[in-house]
Amino acid sequence: MRDWHPTQGQVIWKKEQLADDRILINGFWELDVREQGRYRFRLSRYPDDELQAMGANRARLRIGDIEKELSLEPADEIAHFEVNLSVGPVRLQTWLTDSQSGEQRGSYYVTVTRCSQ
Repeated sequence: MRDWHPTQGQVIWKKEQLADDRILINGFWELDVREQGRYRFRLSRYPDDELQAMGANRARLRIGDIEKELSLEPADEIAHFEVNLSVGPVRLQTWLTDSQSGEQRGSYYVTVTRCSQ
């Protein structure tokens, strides 16, 4: 779904724009956690049917007051985070640090899966 609230740049509306390293867009999603538990967040720059290297050397996720970061290889296609969440509204934002320029963009695709209670 397209519920991304832009905080940097505009919104990408064409698939061709995903690979343009000059475009640096970020934003956040407002989520409503319905069940307490552990959740897995899968971040990528490209859709599942066209996965490619993200060209990032760092990934960061902030959900509510929880913040996590990990190192990546530029050839990585996906970054995974697991977080324990409580029921209620929460804001989600992500950052991918470009391995060449050091600039940051959001993860254009995020998949959330509930792992356990």
